[in-house]
Amino acid sequence: QRVEEKFLDIALDYNNMIPELNITGCTYFSHDVEHIANVFRISIVDKGSQEDGALALNTFNRLKDVTKLMAMEDGKFKSLCNAIRMLLAEPLLDSLENNYNVHPVIIDELEEDGTLYNEAQSMILAQGFQYLNLRDAINVMNRRRINDTGTKEVDTS
Repeated sequence: QRVEEKFLDIALDYNNMIPELNITGCTYFSHDVEHIANVFRISIVDKGSQEDGALALNTFNRLKDVTKLMAMEDGKFKSLCNAIRMLLAEPLLDSLENNYNVHPVIIDELEEDGTLYNEAQSMILAQGFQYLNLRDAINVMNRRRINDTGTKEVDTS
């Protein structure tokens, strides 16, 4: 696998090694992936075929959107999650104690109803995530925890 695919595997936790995400760790991960991705993106464009380069660039763009969602400011993240939860008549994060043990959003419920799926995907797109599919977004939303005391800026420099 290529480096961008490995980072995407880590971010989306296909092996169930990271059941919960917090804003601080997500912010550092997003920052580090961005820097590493920039180095590899330049290398791929310089050395690879046009087809390989396009595929890698799409994967990097998807990875960038996933990590941006992971590191999204708590208030915006909560609003987006609650908007999608309202489509499915799920309890809102505001009504859950520290949003732990929250009933996860089940992607199959959205996929069964094309209208709900399209509405949820539109919400993702409206946040500027052009390369993020709904399945990836739900994966992150189901694992990311919100700091109810307010988000502090994380210095990644």
